[in-house]
Amino acid sequence: MKLGTFSGLAWLMLAHGGLPTASFETCSALEATTCTCPTVKKCAPLQYNYPEDHFPRDGDTCSNSAPACCAERGDGPLRVTAADNLQCGKDAFDPEEGSDVMDGITYTVEPCKTDPSNQCLHVVLNPTDAVKDIHLAIDDIPIENPGGPGQWDFNDYCTKSPSECWVPVSDIIDTFDPKPASLCGKKIYIAPHIEITSDSCTAQGTKIPSNNNNWFMYSDLTFECAADACLRKCCCPTPALQ
Repeated sequence: MKLGTFSGLAWLMLAHGGLPTASFETCSALEATTCTCPTVKKCAPLQYNYPEDHFPRDGDTCSNSAPACCAERGDGPLRVTAADNLQCGKDAFDPEEGSDVMDGITYTVEPCKTDPSNQCLHVVLNPTDAVKDIHLAIDDIPIENPGGPGQWDFNDYCTKSPSECWVPVSDIIDTFDPKPASLCGKKIYIAPHIEITSDSCTAQGTKIPSNNNNWFMYSDLTFECAADACLRKCCCPTPALQ
């Protein structure tokens, strides 16, 4: 073997052992900075025909101190955190008498129970007695004449035990005409209703105009989103020796 050939192979082995490779950092979801990754030259001798992963070409890399790149900006995640009193019976709300519960109904936006890849409005009712039946009405306008609770449009999203409802955000959007791109900043009108052993209970709010002469009520919720949030990040790869 010629000395020149041996020296060349030895150089290749040493070079490959010290080549930088790209490793991607994990970005914080709260960071909203933007950056442009500078180009860093990497060793790529042209006289040898070796695989590209041994001698990578120029790539976009940043130093360890570089900020994460925000690849897409827009409205932040949908959120709502609210509560209503659970009024049982048509008489004035009084948590010290009967089955009324202060803040007995809570509303949050969470990953759907059966499909965590999508968002749901989660409605939880906390009565003082066992639930015999549960109903839910939602609309983009004040609720009027929805019929008897057994006919309400969102009943199928609710369960008696636990007494809760999981309503996909996409189905709430469908109640609007015209349909918005999202629920950010949108108000809905909502009427949760349950029947317990001793009474019927609903959210303390505005009485639903009805032909059935019932006293059931509805409340309203307004959804919020952080404005100009970073929706998708890419982290600049940093050189790491192998």
